[in-house]
Amino acid sequence: MEYVFHSATDYKSVISKYGHGISEIISIRIGSDARIYILLEHSHNDEKNTNLYTAIVMDVDWDTGVITSDRCCELGELISNFYKLQNCGDQLLIVGTRCTYRGENTTKNAMFFDMNGHLTHAFCMGDGISRVVARKDHTILASYFDEGIFGNLGWDDPIGSPGVIIWSDQGQKIWESDRDIIDCYAANVDDDGNAWYYYYDEFLLVKNVSGVETEYDPGIEGAHFFLFTEDGHVIMNGGYDAGSFLYVLTLEPSPSKEELKLYCGEEKPIFTSMTSYASYGLFFDNKNRMFLTRFTRMS
Repeated sequence: MEYVFHSATDYKSVISKYGHGISEIISIRIGSDARIYILLEHSHNDEKNTNLYTAIVMDVDWDTGVITSDRCCELGELISNFYKLQNCGDQLLIVGTRCTYRGENTTKNAMFFDMNGHLTHAFCMGDGISRVVARKDHTILASYFDEGIFGNLGWDDPIGSPGVIIWSDQGQKIWESDRDIIDCYAANVDDDGNAWYYYYDEFLLVKNVSGVETEYDPGIEGAHFFLFTEDGHVIMNGGYDAGSFLYVLTLEPSPSKEELKLYCGEEKPIFTSMTSYASYGLFFDNKNRMFLTRFTRMS
């Protein structure tokens, strides 16, 4: 099975327009509003262990891959540990992956800003955060890797011990997994907003609808990326031995998988990283190019 991108998207010119370079990029993510969110870190202060952070938000036409508008939001000087940015409703959410336990002084590593860069509120989401997906209803799906599940950096009773948690935007736990998760490798939501996650060491793909779970065996071990197509398929990378390969999975009624080859014209780019939200995907190659698409019909 093949999919062809018509062109790469020039995100570097947007970043340079605001006086930044690609070396300052910490993360590029897709939000629940289908905008692209870029987090930049710069001007390191070693004495205070802080950096200046900047958010760039891009509106794009997903059919053509063209950036239609963009804006820049300065988030100010923050402790150097933030790696994830997206929207949560009409606010910006940034999350720090690592978090040392210090009792009442533990860092609140989920921080919310308005679009003018003013901090509105924050809470502690715990240590060892692997994936954060803010949903359209303002709830937040968070997955954790092994150190956040079993404890490190002073956490004897780690917040992330369930492996997967759904939070309110005010920091209340709405739901948590009761599975034996050692490391949650990937998490996403489908176009209906249902939470999905994929975990070690059972390598099951789990769909969660208001706490009711359905599990699927994708036949892939060690995947770190998946997204959905509008016609009900799942696209997942090949795992430990084939991380750069993609497969189109049919989960029901008869499980199957078929390799998906991505092209730009006749060229087959070498992708070094990828990220997704629902059926939207961003792909980055070894030439610092970004390819974007929304996957519709794959059958």
